[in-house]
Amino acid sequence: MVGEAHRWGAVGEDLIFTLHSPASMTSLELRSRLHALIDSLKSEELLQRVHDLLEGSGEAKGEGVWASMSDVQRERVLKAYASSLDPQNLSSTEEVMKRRKA
Repeated sequence: MVGEAHRWGAVGEDLIFTLHSPASMTSLELRSRLHALIDSLKSEELLQRVHDLLEGSGEAKGEGVWASMSDVQRERVLKAYASSLDPQNLSSTEEVMKRRKA
C-alpha cells in the first residue's frame, strides 16, 4: 500500500472508504469496474479488508452501513468522495499514517 492514494471520507469519528456510482453507469459497468479494481489489488491485507467489508456489509439484506446512516452522514460521505476526485486533495499512505500517529 506504500505510495497508493486513498479516498477516505470522515463520518463521525470513523473512517469509511467511500464509493460512488455515477448515474451514467449501468450495474454491469459498475460490477465490471469493481472486479477490475479488486483484480488489481496487490496488498493481501487490503484484499482481505475489501472481502470482509463486502461479506459483512449486510447490503444484500438492506442492513448495510449506507442504510444505517443518517441523511447528514450520507451527505458527508458523498462530499468526501466528490473532493477525492481532485488529485490535489488525495494523500499518500505515508501522509495518512503520519497524521494517524500524531
